[in-house]
Amino acid sequence: MKKFVVITLLAFASSLSAFAHFEKLYPDALQSIADVAVYHGDKNGDFAGDTIYILSDSSQWKIHPGDLGKCSSWRINQPVNIRARTDWCLWCKPKHQFLIYNRALNETARVMLVAHAMNPKKVAKVEAVSTISQQITLSDSTEWVVPRKLSFTTGERIYVGSQGTYGKARDFVLIKGREAEAEWSFARIVNAGYSQINEY
Repeated sequence: MKKFVVITLLAFASSLSAFAHFEKLYPDALQSIADVAVYHGDKNGDFAGDTIYILSDSSQWKIHPGDLGKCSSWRINQPVNIRARTDWCLWCKPKHQFLIYNRALNETARVMLVAHAMNPKKVAKVEAVSTISQQITLSDSTEWVVPRKLSFTTGERIYVGSQGTYGKARDFVLIKGREAEAEWSFARIVNAGYSQINEY
């Protein structure tokens, strides 16, 4: 039993270390809090008055009202990254599909993407790799392998989040669209130097 606990703790520590260095694979996955503002509402006028966090890449993320309290101690310039939520069922898709992770405080809050970065990544090329996967080339020349269940179109704006499932096809997440219509897919960056993220 003791051996099992030790192994489990080592595996957990390893995964945290790997996650902590994901910006070495894709620096833009790590951002910081730049400002806090009030959301004017989506195209239907919903969510007006809610709080949004503006990140250093100028992307804007609306905080779920139920998580606003835990953000009271968050401060400008604290490092954050975006993850996809995986705690919901396929038939009850939430409007706040993502999490903003404050790495300084080890806290997360549910968020909705309401505005892409001022200079967003865009889909430059889409190629089929197999019957179940495709390769997406972004405007920054990075290449990503993603499942074919989500279609991508040349010119679409993409936000790249870091999911933190080391060494698997769920390392990162590619997000397209915004507000309640946002869609996302797990992704793996091609030809990445994974040995870099083993450094402490």
